[in-house]
Amino acid sequence: MSIILPNPKAIYCFEELLELEELTHRKYELINGHIVAMTGGSKAHNLIALGLFTEIDAQKEKTCRFYVAVEMNFT
Repeated sequence: MSIILPNPKAIYCFEELLELEELTHRKYELINGHIVAMTGGSKAHNLIALGLFTEIDAQKEKTCRFYVAVEMNFT
């Protein structure tokens, strides 16, 4: 499996970032027009995310929902 890497000297727009993520099935961030690969989650990151979820979930209205994942298919 080959991975498509962005040109580090090029300036990209957000739509190009989304296209790259769809092609590679990886997550990137856009910093001043440069595409940078995001690292995998660490144990500390997961503990922080879980703690935030727990706190927010306890304080939100019962009719509200929120999701941790950015990209979801609800079909």
